[in-house]
Amino acid sequence: MVLNPNEINFGINGTEIRELKTLTGDDREIELRYLSKREITDIQKIETKALGEFEAVQTTNRLSRNESTSKGKINLEKQTDATYRKQKKAIALALSVGDVKIPESVIDNYPSNTFDEIWEIVAEMNHLEETSPEELEEELGRLSE
Repeated sequence: MVLNPNEINFGINGTEIRELKTLTGDDREIELRYLSKREITDIQKIETKALGEFEAVQTTNRLSRNESTSKGKINLEKQTDATYRKQKKAIALALSVGDVKIPESVIDNYPSNTFDEIWEIVAEMNHLEETSPEELEEELGRLSE
């Protein structure tokens, strides 16, 4: 049987029920939906904007040696804030199932360990990789070598 292209949208309408280990009590399950490619791109832009501008230059000298240099600055405070805003938006979108829309302001009040646990689930479901500010600085250092 051949898949109808309209059925591909099932992915963002499909949900998973997950149990939160950081909560106590009987009601520890949440329903999360998959994010669309557009939503993922939008949340990734939040973090990317905080990176600022980078310049990469590749030159070749007379001995046919390629040399690459890059330079840029990362404001770790802005980057940390952008990472939090990206995670919060992704969580709010994933928790918004059907007609229920979860405002991002609600996510601000989640306990830190619960926020982190939900983010890990959302990231896993949607194949989102997390890059820490320290890893970004390390990568910038490698690029400039």
